[in-house]
Amino acid sequence: STSKYPSPSCRLGFPKLSGREGAGGEGTQGVRETVLLFADGLRFDLAHRLVERLGAANRYDLAWRFGPLPGVTPTAKPAVSPIAEHLFPGPGFDAALQPGGPRLTAEGMRKAMIAAGWQVLAGNETGDPTGRAWTEAGSIDSYGHAQGWKLARHVEGEIATIARRVEELLAAGWARVVVLTDHGWLLLPDGLPKAELPEHLTVIRKGRCARLTPDARTDEPVVPWHWDPAVRVVVARGIACYEAGKEYEHGGISPQECVLPVLTVSAMASPARAAIAGVVWRGLRCVVTVDGGAPGMTVDLRTRAADPGASIAAAAKAVGDGGTASLVVEDEEREGEAAHVVVLGPDGSVVAQTTTTVGG
Repeated sequence: STSKYPSPSCRLGFPKLSGREGAGGEGTQGVRETVLLFADGLRFDLAHRLVERLGAANRYDLAWRFGPLPGVTPTAKPAVSPIAEHLFPGPGFDAALQPGGPRLTAEGMRKAMIAAGWQVLAGNETGDPTGRAWTEAGSIDSYGHAQGWKLARHVEGEIATIARRVEELLAAGWARVVVLTDHGWLLLPDGLPKAELPEHLTVIRKGRCARLTPDARTDEPVVPWHWDPAVRVVVARGIACYEAGKEYEHGGISPQECVLPVLTVSAMASPARAAIAGVVWRGLRCVVTVDGGAPGMTVDLRTRAADPGASIAAAAKAVGDGGTASLVVEDEEREGEAAHVVVLGPDGSVVAQTTTTVGG
């Protein structure tokens, strides 16, 4: 029985999705036409910058919640996933798929989400927008741990990467993309101050937190572990760190680490409507038939549906009176590659798309 462990989503207090079930954890079983996009380490201030990057072409709902404790990825990422209510305490700071089981791996989490009816989208995959999906984008946390203060050099590029992924998914027909994260972080170029914590008091230790042994006594602040409140977790005071030389770290209880964004992005309704009725290849020439097209619509062939710079056609072509357009791929080395046929409205927005293989 899981009754010993309260529902993770209840403890997190997930906001509602415009009249639908909550994002992540409990209540996501009925969510349709929604992608949960996980961005590790997307701090709340960066979520605001993401909204600015996405611009006025979309609708936004930027909410907040308190993150799971401690805010380290093995604990917090499973807690914001759509299978959170099916997980159990594992070893260290990890969740597990069954009581007393081994730690939840990335592959185990992927398989569990698929078994629960979620599409797991890798890379530029866009999936079936009538269903529900999980995907991941960005490397903010990886850069922070690997490069310390130099993370500042990568932030804008990472926000751009996440924004492109959101736009790509909306262009593919998803009604909404909910951007989630697991924790924020602290960054200090000269290094976070060192705090002392005797090794024998801990089972596992991270930079800003540690799991205490059952009989440990300490004057440091202690919080319950997200997956099992009976387990005590000690957290460093202020911006201190239990490991020396750390410029980037998380797992403590500062607002920068614990107040997390939940950003729901929905595409503006487009007056243009069309459907791709057929795609026929004759060598490297592609003839596209469009139903319901309107004046000013064009057809393009791209490796990334939402990115005009990813076109591989010699030129985008207007939809003719007969509802057809003919595209040519000049680069013979593209033959056999996957691509997206996209129909564009007069404003350049993607109003229909389908996948194809260059050359048929």
